Amino acid sequence: MKTLSRANCLLFVNESITYDRPLFRRMPGSAASTHHAQGELKPRHTLGAPNNGAVWWRFRAGDQSHNERITVKGYHTWIFRGKVNTENTYAVNCNLTEW
Repeated sequence: MKTLSRANCLLFVNESITYDRPLFRRMPGSAASTHHAQGELKPRHTLGAPNNGAVWWRFRAGDQSHNERITVKGYHTWIFRGKVNTENTYAVNCNLTEW
């Protein structure tokens, strides 16, 4: 599985994604994305992927609702071969090299 967060893509896309690429293997998983306006301590909100807990190859938690610079913190989980895996991600930019 691959995990990543992206912030301020195209000036407004903020998201955290858990996915299996290039194999597209389906497994139980989740993604959560917490969005902070840069310089603020209190988060604007935390979003969960609509399919959290399902068996799928991709979990995306994100939105396109901010017009200020955002910091994105992601929390990712997946179960593979009976082992629960978790990972945290962080972004202040689009992380284009992660794709």
